[in-house]
This record gives sequence, structure tokens and C-alpha cells, in this order.
Amino acid sequence: MAKSTREDTAVTQAPSYSYVSSNYSPCGVTTQVRVLRVVFYGSHYRLVRSEEEKQPFEWTLETAIALGAPTIRVWAGGVGSADASPPYRRRVEEESRRVAALAAAEGLSIAYEFQGGTLTDTNASAAALLRAVDHENVRTYWQPNHDEPLGYNLDGLRTVLPWLTHVHVHHFGGDGPERKQFPLGEGHEQWTRYLEVAAAAERERFALLEFVAGGTVEQLGDDARVLKQWLNQANG
Repeated sequence: MAKSTREDTAVTQAPSYSYVSSNYSPCGVTTQVRVLRVVFYGSHYRLVRSEEEKQPFEWTLETAIALGAPTIRVWAGGVGSADASPPYRRRVEEESRRVAALAAAEGLSIAYEFQGGTLTDTNASAAALLRAVDHENVRTYWQPNHDEPLGYNLDGLRTVLPWLTHVHVHHFGGDGPERKQFPLGEGHEQWTRYLEVAAAAERERFALLEFVAGGTVEQLGDDARVLKQWLNQANG
């Protein structure tokens, strides 16, 4: 059975919810008893590469089912778009459809990590991949690219909105080796605009507190309170 060592925290964007939810638990039943909702399984399954490394998707799917997770995060290959050949892109597209069908048979969906070093590393490449795969069970997460300006990130979010499932929330500042994480509240200008755009997505979606400055429980609480305020504003 596939296992993960990371934890993400999610705050629902639907106004009828107001709790913080962990997407990992030793047991999906335990999570539900505590009134926490499992919204996805943050797997590190990489399309094409994981199968080559003898880590079949079925292992990841088994874990997601045990957790009661409705969506499985997958990574769109192990090569950035600038280095990906047309045959490699086709392999990722074909593998996306295959695992999406396996997940759909169990009532689950898959969603790409929006990440560098994969085929979702740019706005254009991510959109091209989603259109080429053209599968109702394939969706995507989104997070801002810290090397790009606000306008670029807003354009990317609007582009993938038809496929959007969840948003990774964190605030970084600085360039290169000087980049560091800051309390979420300091990202008010950017994140209130991102969440306003994300609120237009048709399906239910969550804002996920993936990292917090200093990694402290206190900062997590502060960021969660700030995020819930912004989500209430975005949802009107």
C-alpha cells in the first residue's frame, strides 16, 4: 500500500462549512468521527515514472479508497514542459486517461499537481495537457508560481478554472535563495484576488493550507482564521 509522509490542511471554500480539515489520517473512519473531512489523497504518484519504477497506480488507488478520499493527486510526469518531447507528452496523456478510468471505476477522480518539473509547470502547458486528455475524471489543483507576477498567476487560474478542484494556499516572498515564507495575512493583495477567481468554479473546491511560516501550530491557527475570512468574502 502506498504511503505519504506529508500533511496538508484544508479549509472548505463552501460557505456552509467553517472547519479545518486534514486530508491525511491513519484511518478514514477516525477522520470522519472527529468531524474532519478527507477531501483528497495527496499522493506522489507520477504519471509514466511511477509505473517505470514498479509503483503501480493500483497501490495509490487502494490507499485513497481506505482513506475515503474522493480525489487523488497525481503529478503530470517527471519532465518539465520545456524538455518534454511530443512522444513523452502523449505518454502522459495516455497514462492520465488510464488511471482516470481506474479511479472512476471506484467513484474517485484524479487531479494534477500544478507544479514545476512536470507538464503543468506553465499556464500554457497545463491547459494544453488538460485539453488533450479531455477526460471528465481528470482535474487539476492550482497554486501560484512564485517566479511570476500576479497577472500571470491570475491568467493561469482563470485558464484552468473549468478543471479546478482545489487550491494550495501559502505565501512566499523574495527571490531565489532569499525567498522565504511569510504569514498568510501578508499575502492579502494576491490571495483575495486568487480566491475571488476560484470562487467562480462550478464544482465544490477547497483551499488547502499546505505550508505555514515557521511550521508552528500557532501560525497554522492564525493562517486558518485569515483564510476563512477571505473565503467568506470570496463566497459573498
